[in-house]
Amino acid sequence: MTSRDDKPSNETPAASRFAVIVRKSGRADRVAQILAKPSALVAAFASLEGASSEAERKALGELEQDLGGAFLMSPESVALDSMSSFEQLFELARMTFGRTVFSLEPQQLEALVFEVFPRKVMLEVDDASPLLEDLRLFYAFLVRVFPLAHATACLTVIGAGAVERLAAAIASDTNTSPERAILVEGTKAGFDMYTPEGIRAFVEHKRAEAKLN
Repeated sequence: MTSRDDKPSNETPAASRFAVIVRKSGRADRVAQILAKPSALVAAFASLEGASSEAERKALGELEQDLGGAFLMSPESVALDSMSSFEQLFELARMTFGRTVFSLEPQQLEALVFEVFPRKVMLEVDDASPLLEDLRLFYAFLVRVFPLAHATACLTVIGAGAVERLAAAIASDTNTSPERAILVEGTKAGFDMYTPEGIRAFVEHKRAEAKLN
């Protein structure tokens, strides 16, 4: 999985780091507006459901950053281990189901967490617990702040027994996809496989390596 260096933020020293990220991004005012009228953000996401044009995808990306910022400024984020958890959820929901996190149904979240994450994201078995805890914190935030009928059911999906189930899925040989194998190989070789620059550098490394053999 991506780096879990991004440790917490709120009003306490242990939680201040995430809040600083949001403030530096210039989104603090937008976050305040979202929290004042959360239904408006839900409506904005709904208007971009199934975004297909470049302009729509860009607008959806902005909304996702606003939602992420609101979460990072929330009390729930105090115990957050890594920002990558909910960011990857946003991306995989779009790529797999064409859904936003607001429209994602419980059965779709279940498929993402226990089938797609193990295949598409570089995870070790020990990542199962912190990943699920981060996603629970995110959904607890959604349940508290936004008028979403299915958010509580989604939280149940990643509740009791989820850690053992995800750990087993990560450990399964059936989830060793070509994409995941490349991520693992590149990361072990010291490349950042979650940035375009890192991927390009790894590809160039493999080409140079092939010429020598």
